[in-house]
Amino acid sequence: MKNTFLNIVLVILFVACKNASDKTVSKIVTHKEKTTSVIHQQQKDTVKPKTAIGKTFENRLSELEEFKKYDDHGGHSIANNEDNEKYINYGVRTLDDPKNHKEKIIIMINSDIIINYIEIDHSNIPKGSQYYIDGIKYKGKIDKELVAFAKSWDEDGDEEEIITEIYKVYRADKETGKIFEIPTDGIMINADYWGP
Repeated sequence: MKNTFLNIVLVILFVACKNASDKTVSKIVTHKEKTTSVIHQQQKDTVKPKTAIGKTFENRLSELEEFKKYDDHGGHSIANNEDNEKYINYGVRTLDDPKNHKEKIIIMINSDIIINYIEIDHSNIPKGSQYYIDGIKYKGKIDKELVAFAKSWDEDGDEEEIITEIYKVYRADKETGKIFEIPTDGIMINADYWGP
C-alpha cells in the first residue's frame, strides 16, 4: 500500500511537471517572431485609415475634414460609352497640398460619394512632370480609368502630341472600387485629346 501511494504521488508529480514544462515552452518567443511582430505593428501604425470612404460631399472635396488642407482640382468621368448604367456617375477627382505639390491624392467617386482614394508615391516622378487625366491610351485604346504622370507637354511648342515618356500610371477600377498603380508598358498619352 505504501508503494502504491508513493507510485501515485510520483505519477502526479511527473504529470504536473510535464504540463508545467509544456506551458513554459509555449511562452518562449524567438527573436525572429519578436522582430516580425514589431515590424507588423509598425506597419499598422503608419497606415492611415481611410475615414472618408463612403462619405458624401456637396461641391468640393476639401469641405470634408480629411481633405481640408488640400486644393480640389476637379476631375473627370471614368465611365465609357460601353459601360452600363451602374457606372455612369463614376469619376476621378484629384487633390493636392498647396504647400507641397508633391502631396497628391486621387479619389474615385460615384456622384457625390467617395468610393476610394490613394496618396501618390512621388518616387521616380521627375520634377516638372505633368499629371494627365484624359487622353491616356492603353494598348492603343483610350482608357478613362487611367491617370498618369508623364513628360510635360507644351501645347504651343514643336513637340509631338503623343507622349511615350510615362513615369507612373494609376487605375481607378470601377468594378472593384480600388485605385492602384499599374506598369507603364503599353501606355501612351494623346496630350491634345478632346474626347467624350
